Amino acid sequence: MPIANIVMLVVGTALACAYIMVGFGTAKRYDRLVAGLDYREHFFRGVYSVGFFLLDLFKAKLDSKVARERRRQISVINGELYAEYFLRLNYAQKISVGLFFVPFGFLFYPVMGSPLSVLLGFGAFGLAWWYYDMQITDEMEKRQDEIRRDLSDVISKLALLVNAGMILMEAWDRVSLTGESTLYVEMRNTVMDMRNSGKSEAAAILDFGARCMDQDIKKFSSTLVQNISKGNAELVSFLRQQSDASWTQRREYARQKGEEASSKLMLPIAGMMIGVMVMIVVPIFGSMGM
Repeated sequence: MPIANIVMLVVGTALACAYIMVGFGTAKRYDRLVAGLDYREHFFRGVYSVGFFLLDLFKAKLDSKVARERRRQISVINGELYAEYFLRLNYAQKISVGLFFVPFGFLFYPVMGSPLSVLLGFGAFGLAWWYYDMQITDEMEKRQDEIRRDLSDVISKLALLVNAGMILMEAWDRVSLTGESTLYVEMRNTVMDMRNSGKSEAAAILDFGARCMDQDIKKFSSTLVQNISKGNAELVSFLRQQSDASWTQRREYARQKGEEASSKLMLPIAGMMIGVMVMIVVPIFGSMGM
């Protein structure tokens, strides 16, 4: 057996053994951090202890610019109270699952007879890192889509109730109870902020815009605060204008999403066409060769 094959097998075996030893040796220590996770969503949760152990071993602070942005997104999705836990969970997932595949790159070197197997092992590590980051990104995009979809309805309801003579925050409270999606939940959180922490109306509405992390809502909330002091007459006019603008934006957004969906459908269609052409052309060339 070539020396290179032996070296790769030794390295791969050593890495695999180290991974298994760390996994089994730290499982009980970090069991409380993964016990409540859904097995269907966290298929590899049994090896997450490897990532948690390495984070603790190297005393990872997770305060880089990328980590801070990831924490901000997680705090929006899971709440500020659990942001630190889910941030460390995200990094533990990426490290644990990524390192799981690296030893196979070395172990399969004798089979493939090429350094490509090692590159594939590290490529799998990078893919795991990308996959767990994209989970958060996709969840944020779904959340933003849901917020933008409901914004026009919310503003229309607010305009209707304020026009009927109801004060803004009373109308806000009433509208917040008419739905269960993200935007309505954030509106209820705004009401709770005012009731529990004594936060002012203006501060609560501005915080609402910040939590939603959407430029249209931030603009709406800041302009709404500016119009509160002008009385109901000005407020009704402002809400009507915002309602018309939000419905226009909703139609434009729906059109853009439709175009994106059409573009995504082109890829599988093109793949099917290529497959059909191959099925037709290959037998023709085969018969010509005969």
